[in-house]
Amino acid sequence: MTKKQIYRSRSRWQGLFALAFCWLTFGLSAQAQTTGTIQGRVFNPVAKEYVRNAEVRLEGTEQIVYTESDGSFQFTRVPAGQASISIAYTGYTPVTESFIVSAGQTAV
Repeated sequence: MTKKQIYRSRSRWQGLFALAFCWLTFGLSAQAQTTGTIQGRVFNPVAKEYVRNAEVRLEGTEQIVYTESDGSFQFTRVPAGQASISIAYTGYTPVTESFIVSAGQTAV
């Protein structure tokens, strides 16, 4: 191969790599802009303490998390728009909360 052919071959691969990188970056940023995060803490006002191991369910999905020792929980990649979570803990009446999730934002 001549130097000119090698240069063209390298240039072609560099162009394809740059195109693939841009496509991947755009795809990830598009996903990030159509989803948000939900986070919060479960608090028992009677006992005046945060609740550990409460079940938090993202309604309309199969996503379930359990609260940490400080009562905190988090869902990531939640589609933007109306969302509801239900919280259940043994011995207590389940609670449901609804709110709006904004793309690229955290709903607390």
